[in-house]
Amino acid sequence: MDISDKHISVISEGEVNEICDPFFKATGINYFNYAVFYKTGYCFSLVTHAEWHKYYFSKKLYQNTKLLPSDQCYLISSYAPTIAFEAKSHFNINHFFEISKEYEDHYVLLSFGTANNNDRQISFYFSNQDLLKKFGLYFKDKAAKLIKLSNAKTNKILLPEYRQKGFAMIKDPYDQQRNILGEISPNKYFFNDQGQEVWLSKREIDCLTSFVKCRSAPEMAEDFNISVKTAESYIASAREKLNCTSRSELFDKLIEIGFIDLIF
Repeated sequence: MDISDKHISVISEGEVNEICDPFFKATGINYFNYAVFYKTGYCFSLVTHAEWHKYYFSKKLYQNTKLLPSDQCYLISSYAPTIAFEAKSHFNINHFFEISKEYEDHYVLLSFGTANNNDRQISFYFSNQDLLKKFGLYFKDKAAKLIKLSNAKTNKILLPEYRQKGFAMIKDPYDQQRNILGEISPNKYFFNDQGQEVWLSKREIDCLTSFVKCRSAPEMAEDFNISVKTAESYIASAREKLNCTSRSELFDKLIEIGFIDLIF
């Protein structure tokens, strides 16, 4: 499968690099790919290295791609060594690190990479997953127009193999260990707000999670099988505990205390 030099994923390379450049300079990362895989077999990517992107499709390396369990992170070399070898050998892109997020009809995959001689980057990845996820949100905001254009029917790439059989998924090797989280889930969550310890109840956490996803009180009520008034009271209670007088102030406070990291 050949990607045209006029395809949006190729001609947008400069603009994508411009968005990523401050982040690259601060972290030592020099490659980024924002990819969306639809469960119907279509996909699109915005990348900082168009030649590697074209090579990836021309050599059908996407056939080696497997999607990760949602919210998990992996080094590509651990499950797709062929992709890692080709990028390292031909394009000086190494230490691929991926973060996935599953939605109802698609997956979002964030891929980061560095030069061959930057072996310390692996430690950076695993120590700064929150930073990488935040950059993904930042990129989604700054590249909104490109994402919308890439998502147009005429620009999405069809992968026939996956349209018929779906995308291969990586089995989470830590799934059994994570099952214990349901047994040790706390009833209260503690946050540091300017030196003061503030606790939020599990139901307040649930409603705040919906709040930052822009869901309304009636939607929260339906999600958690509670009344609209009760949903509103949980948000109001959390806002009072965090000394916020408005919903916009509450959103900013949730970012400040690390709540966004907790749910994303």
